[in-house]
Amino acid sequence: MLRGAHAFFIPGVCRGSCGDQCGRRTVHLCERALRHRLHFPDEIFTDRQPEPDNGDGQAWLSTDGASLICSGIRNIDDDTPKDFVAAEKASDEAGYKVTYSKSGKDWAVLSGMKNGKIFYEPRLFGRDGIIRTVWIDYPPALKSKYDPLVGAIAGSLKGP
Repeated sequence: MLRGAHAFFIPGVCRGSCGDQCGRRTVHLCERALRHRLHFPDEIFTDRQPEPDNGDGQAWLSTDGASLICSGIRNIDDDTPKDFVAAEKASDEAGYKVTYSKSGKDWAVLSGMKNGKIFYEPRLFGRDGIIRTVWIDYPPALKSKYDPLVGAIAGSLKGP
C-alpha cells in the first residue's frame, strides 16, 4: 500500500532554470521535499486549486473540464512499476477501466476511462524511494485537443 508524503509545489513561469528548454511558456514546479518538477501550459490549466490538507500534491483545472494533478508519495512498500500496473488493471472500481498500460524498470503509464473522462497517468519510481505521479483527465469530446499534450507533459516530469 502506498501512503502519501508531504509535497509543496512552487508554480512560476519556466525560464529554463531547471535545465529543460521548454520553448514555450509553461508552469515550472519545484517540489521542495521530494524534489520534482513538471512543465505544462499555464494558458490551458489556469485554475490552481488549494493544496490539500495532507499536502501530498497540487491540482490545476482548465475552463473546458480537464484537470491535472501532480503528486509524490514515498514508496514505503517497495512497489514496482509492474506491481502498480497489475493492481490498477485488476481494479474493480466502478467507472474505472484501464485500456492501455506499459511499464519499464523505473516507470509506468496507464490510460483509460474514469467516471466518463479519459485519463493518462504516468509514474516515475525514483531511486530515492519516491513515486512521482501526474494525473491528467479530460472529456472524450476534447480528445483531439489533449491527446497531443499529455505525452509532452508526462515527458517533462522529472525527479532528482
